[in-house]
Amino acid sequence: MCSVTSWRKTERGVLVQLEEGILEVSFASPDIVRVRCTNEKNFLNEKTYVVEKPPLYEHFIVINHEKAVSLVTDKLRIKIRL
Repeated sequence: MCSVTSWRKTERGVLVQLEEGILEVSFASPDIVRVRCTNEKNFLNEKTYVVEKPPLYEHFIVINHEKAVSLVTDKLRIKIRL
């Protein structure tokens, strides 16, 4: 399990800074979520094969819990334990 050092909301979801790496959870639509994780300091600029160029989807809310953060659309609820 990776230790979370910080997190922040982005225009597409959240970016979580880990002790060793980063985690990004973002939305392409209310029911399509993209999860990326790396042990590096930045993501490589690799092509995605699921959604060619995801449109900007901003209709989500972020809820900050004591030891977690939730991302919610009208179709999905994602909880990240901190």
